This record gives sequence, structure tokens and C-alpha cells, in this order.
Amino acid sequence: MKTFNETIFHKNHIVSVTELSTSSRKVSFQNLMKEFCEDYTISINHCKRSEADIFIVVWYQKNGDLHIDNIYNQDTREIYWGHWWDRTEEIPNPYWKYNDEVIYCSLLDCLINAHLLCNSRLNKREVK
Repeated sequence: MKTFNETIFHKNHIVSVTELSTSSRKVSFQNLMKEFCEDYTISINHCKRSEADIFIVVWYQKNGDLHIDNIYNQDTREIYWGHWWDRTEEIPNPYWKYNDEVIYCSLLDCLINAHLLCNSRLNKREVK
């Protein structure tokens, strides 16, 4: 059984975008979603919904590795992005696109760095 965790990101949180074709660049979380998440763009442009202020990234650990499950709006609970079509991860997702890879890799780097920083701080507190 998986234990899901949530990490809160404010729309202005800076994320390092990981793309294959260019060097890394920094953008706000909001701009990452606008540029690479089609469902978020549709929600704010075509459905006339307001932009999210707080995004929740749902993730879990499997065999010591972090995996991102979905991204949703904290206020509306609307899911903008998800890697949940096959939770068993045995079948490749036929709908996976380049933009999904950019979101996944960019946020994975962000979560790993935050996770390492948090563990580092916890270890320092235990030493005292």
C-alpha cells in the first residue's frame, strides 16, 4: 500500500525547469503550469476559472524513490495534472507527452532537494 504525501507550493515558488533541449531555467510554479500543463491552461483560459494561488503536489515513495502522483488546486481541489492512469506503473502511459516529462522532472528535482534539506535539518536537530 502506498502512503501519499502532499507538498504545498505557492504560485510564486521558483522552480528550475528541466528540459532536454535547453539549459535549466527558473520560473514561478504558476508559469511552469501555464507553459507545460494543458489542463491548467484550459481551466484558466477556456473555462474562465481564476488562476490558482496554492498548488498541492501529491507524491509517494517506492523502493526509496520519489514519485509524483498529481497536482491540484488547494482551494477548488481541481486536479490539473496526474500520473495516475496506471498506479501499478507496469504499463507505460500512452498519453504521456514531452510536457508531462518536463513537469515531472522539474518537480521531482524540487521535491528531492526539499526532502534532502528537510532530512538534513532533522539530522542536525537530533545531534544537539
